[in-house]
Amino acid sequence: MFEISKLKEKKLPELQEIAQELKISKFKTLKKLDLVYKILDHQASNPETNKKEAPKKEAPKKEAPKKEAPKKE
Repeated sequence: MFEISKLKEKKLPELQEIAQELKISKFKTLKKLDLVYKILDHQASNPETNKKEAPKKEAPKKEAPKKEAPKKE
């Protein structure tokens, strides 16, 4: 998932490449800022594309502490 600040840092050709990958129509006619907002709008209306752009990192699973068997006397 792209953030507005990261998109604004990119150059127009980079944004156009992203728009092409997302299959945004008429992206070549848009100005840089318009393209940034078009990409953000596309993400909001197509949540399934967000999975491709930013895979979620899974937290490592913590193991439960092992219980000791009661001692026999």
